[in-house]
Amino acid sequence: MTNIGETIHQIRLSKGLTQQEVYSGIISRSFASRFESGANDIGASKLFAILDNLAISADELRFIHQNYQPSAYDQALWTIRHAYETLNFPALATWIREHRHSPHAYEQLIASYASILMLSYDHRSVDVTTTTQPAFDHLR
Repeated sequence: MTNIGETIHQIRLSKGLTQQEVYSGIISRSFASRFESGANDIGASKLFAILDNLAISADELRFIHQNYQPSAYDQALWTIRHAYETLNFPALATWIREHRHSPHAYEQLIASYASILMLSYDHRSVDVTTTTQPAFDHLR
């Protein structure tokens, strides 16, 4: 699958839904056909309405569209959670050191989250710094 429309088409077929059931009141039948073939694209609000009719979330669509592979964000978060749950603090420290200045915002966020996990492991309170503030805000 190369585009969102084709992915939506496969999901619709796998659920046994018609274009009428999925697209009614959102886009026309002819536009739906062009969308599913990859000839047209749609805006976010229409996409979310279609996802509601398919009863799937945007995260589920992304997972399916990526050939059932988790996103880089989900993979990084799993790595951190696994290291924390197995008390592998050296791995956590290494991940933080290697990713806290990453050009990817999600890696910086997860590095901050990992820092909070390490700091709070045996403390009752954690000082919120400029480094940990984004993760704190995200968790809140």
